[in-house]
Amino acid sequence: MDKRRCLFLLVVGLLLCSFTATAKSPTAEVEGEAEEVVAAKPKRRPHTLFAWGRNNAGQLGLGHTADVDTPQMVSTFAAKEMKKVAAGGANEDIDREGFSLVVSSAGNLFSFGFNKYGQLGTGDKISRSSLVPVKFAHQGRILQVDAGATFSVAVTDSGQVFTWGFNGNGELGLGDLRDRLVPELVKGQL
Repeated sequence: MDKRRCLFLLVVGLLLCSFTATAKSPTAEVEGEAEEVVAAKPKRRPHTLFAWGRNNAGQLGLGHTADVDTPQMVSTFAAKEMKKVAAGGANEDIDREGFSLVVSSAGNLFSFGFNKYGQLGTGDKISRSSLVPVKFAHQGRILQVDAGATFSVAVTDSGQVFTWGFNGNGELGLGDLRDRLVPELVKGQL
């Protein structure tokens, strides 16, 4: 078995584990909350997506809402290579449903899980238990993605920052307190 170093970081109730692999194996990425995990595992298929744990809002992307106690391949993502994952929703202060974001190697963004505030970026507030594309006006590639308790952030290949979801405290950086159901460009000096 390949040796991997793992760094665990607990920030606002999210658990992030980055694996640095040996020269014989590609890099794996794991992102999750205290009760759910979405992982990219380079074994038989490059960047295959696996998920397990709490799944009450479909945040594992498995097409159902039953909890899962062993790793399951996210089959709706099998034909796409995964580059980045982010898990949002619950944190240590509040009990919220989870959601997940996945960036493909082609730079496309997908989401699944709880969507009460539009944090999936699908243009509505319907929760999803399977992979759906995020609606972007941007024509380029998504390089980075992150998820808060109720909102999402993406950075494009041109350096633009997009935010969407809950905005009751101005967390989207859009100059108002209105929630967004689709990604909106953050303007100003960054």
